Amino acid sequence: MVIVVVVLILITRYINEKRLHKNVMDASQVSFDLQPIKNFVDECIYVTLNDGLVKLGKQGGYLFTSQGGTVFDYPDSYEGEVFVRYGGYKVIYNILKPRFQVGDYFPSDPKYYTLEEDPYPWKTFPYGSNLNPPKNYQAKDAFGTNMMPPLIRVHGAHSVQEQLETFVQNNLDNCITDFSVFEEQGFNINEKEDSERVITLDINRDDILLRMEWPIIIENTISGEKTELKDFQIKPEIRLRQLYSFVNSLIEFDISDVQFVIESGSGGGFNVEKKTNIYNNDDLIIVTDEKSLIDGLPYQYLFMRKNRNPALEFFIGKNGLGDSRCKLISDRFVDCEFKWWYEPSNCGCCDCSCGENWDLNPEGYSIKSDYFPEEEYDPNEDDLFFKYSPELTEYIKGRSGGSVSVTQTVSDGKLEDWQIVTFYAHWEGPQNSCGCDDCSEDDEEPPLPP
Repeated sequence: MVIVVVVLILITRYINEKRLHKNVMDASQVSFDLQPIKNFVDECIYVTLNDGLVKLGKQGGYLFTSQGGTVFDYPDSYEGEVFVRYGGYKVIYNILKPRFQVGDYFPSDPKYYTLEEDPYPWKTFPYGSNLNPPKNYQAKDAFGTNMMPPLIRVHGAHSVQEQLETFVQNNLDNCITDFSVFEEQGFNINEKEDSERVITLDINRDDILLRMEWPIIIENTISGEKTELKDFQIKPEIRLRQLYSFVNSLIEFDISDVQFVIESGSGGGFNVEKKTNIYNNDDLIIVTDEKSLIDGLPYQYLFMRKNRNPALEFFIGKNGLGDSRCKLISDRFVDCEFKWWYEPSNCGCCDCSCGENWDLNPEGYSIKSDYFPEEEYDPNEDDLFFKYSPELTEYIKGRSGGSVSVTQTVSDGKLEDWQIVTFYAHWEGPQNSCGCDDCSEDDEEPPLPP
């Protein structure tokens, strides 16, 4: 009995499927023209994709959920940290400050360092650990963080590919459901029951290929003919992959080489414009592709660049430190050796007990700014200035010894980097002016010089 029921079900399903195929013909078999309907759907896809491309380009590569994209809508309080408003859009920062230690490099904000830590961008910048030339100004990600989204989904979440597919999927109904113009011509157009739209997007070197599978049933109300139309595709000539590669290279150079300069001009087939200090000291970068047009206008990609700390060159002592008796004996520690003597008066040349007249040679050691490095290294190409604390008008006094710690700071007016150099003075003696050695044990030690 069960077998009979199953057979009857299968026969009934077969009859229904034959009836459906008889009523709904393949597009190639129908007598009426489907091309205007297909063109209408293709045009809707084209307009929707272009809208997504423009928004993505104006917003640093991101489409927000309120727009039909995948990225969280950042509140206004995030302006200056995640995005900056420009031209009616929220332009995302594609370059932020460095965040994490990378190998031997410790890229972080200098204000969080203690003396025991490796300073930004690395301890002996721009030298290696042996402090020997040549200087090196490059280290991957040492001067910033690349926040550009991945291009395709296999490289990470919120890829350009995924965002555009989602945007088209979420916004296509704004255009594609209005088939009223065809209804007036005698057509009923409805989505096939239990079907769904499947959108795939390929980002090629010179174009974008978007394919959509969406089964719709088209009925000619005059003839009663029905047909199914489901395959749609468009191929706008937007060089998105090339543009992405160019911008990504620009960012990688900028965050890995402190001497790399992003400047306005043309290169790599693209035009670059830099607008400085759009928000505080943060810059806006606009990359234009004259060969990719949307509604007759060149395609543009905008992103924000966060202001980053300048980098101070490690102190190794310049110009001989200004005094032959001073030398660098360890990291940023200068030792200055002084001798003092006395003039014996009416006594034997080496009679220490007769010392009356004292002198110093010399009075002390003058610390000057030209002993410090003052080369300018700023990842944002800002103008820099140097300052010293305490002011470099003090002497280390040879007569009393001691030390002076000088803080050298380089600043762009907002952010800075610094290092502390300690100058230590000590003396050897006493020794008399006749050239005799220090007094013997039988001699009376003279007092310290006044």
